[in-house]
Amino acid sequence: MVGAIDMRWYVATLATDFAADRRRLRAAADRGEWTGDGGSWAHGTLHDWLDAWAAWAGADSPNHARLEPVTWRSVALQLSVAQTYE
Repeated sequence: MVGAIDMRWYVATLATDFAADRRRLRAAADRGEWTGDGGSWAHGTLHDWLDAWAAWAGADSPNHARLEPVTWRSVALQLSVAQTYE
């Protein structure tokens, strides 16, 4: 079972991963390497990531039915999907 403490840990892990991804991308750009893939996250800003989350979870999305009932696990799933959803 996923609880509030697990969720807090997971969100902190996502934040750390996002920051590390941005650092890797900047370091590659500083070395003159191609960075057109944008890193392992589909979005480079919190705004874009939240927008992807909203789109994935939207009422007109086929994923909407998978979200009920809302649980810590379903929120964690949504956060994970928003990481790569475009």
